Amino acid sequence: MNHTNINTVGDLLQNIDACDTGLPGVTYSAFVRRLFRPMDKASMFTHAVLGLCTEHQEALLAPNKENYLEELGDYQFFFVAMTQQLDADVVGSLELGFVDQLADKLEQEAQQCHRDFDGYINGEPGPADFASAAKTILLDTAKRWLAYGKEPNAEAAQQVVAAALALQCSLGMDCMEEGDGPFMPLLIRTNVAKLEARYKGTFSTEQALNRDTQGEMNALSAAIPNA
Repeated sequence: MNHTNINTVGDLLQNIDACDTGLPGVTYSAFVRRLFRPMDKASMFTHAVLGLCTEHQEALLAPNKENYLEELGDYQFFFVAMTQQLDADVVGSLELGFVDQLADKLEQEAQQCHRDFDGYINGEPGPADFASAAKTILLDTAKRWLAYGKEPNAEAAQQVVAAALALQCSLGMDCMEEGDGPFMPLLIRTNVAKLEARYKGTFSTEQALNRDTQGEMNALSAAIPNA
């Protein structure tokens, strides 16, 4: 991955917040804080992790580019929400090179899924095996915090953030690459437009459960230039 000028997760989050949300004076991180359902931190972390896992699968199954953009935007929302539950200094100092290292480790774990007890490969590992390995890190960390009260220490926090980024990159969207050009601003703008259409600026359980999906997609489409 090309990490030019974006060397840490802190740099990445600043890059995200530099994007125009379409809401005057509101950064994306502030937008996420405003709409992410307030609970205890362990529950909010688990909520974000579950969101990452489900949005990843929904992105894989997206029937068209518009829906793919929608699911990537939702993934971005839950990623930022997850980082907000962790120590900001620990998360911000994570070097993106560690994401590459963890991705290599997950690739090796994916191969282990296809080894028999004699050590022979009995099938080629695929993207689903890689995703399963990344999601295991996310879900296990959430389980330990929610069920046992074991809040992630610095090492666990950095590993779970790296796993979330590796999983995101497996979708074909590397938000750490400058080559993405205007894609990140588009992702942020469309995600904000969709969620603003749903919540009108304030989280509501009723609106979360009773969605106007067509209205949301119309708002997302309207935020795409030349759509």
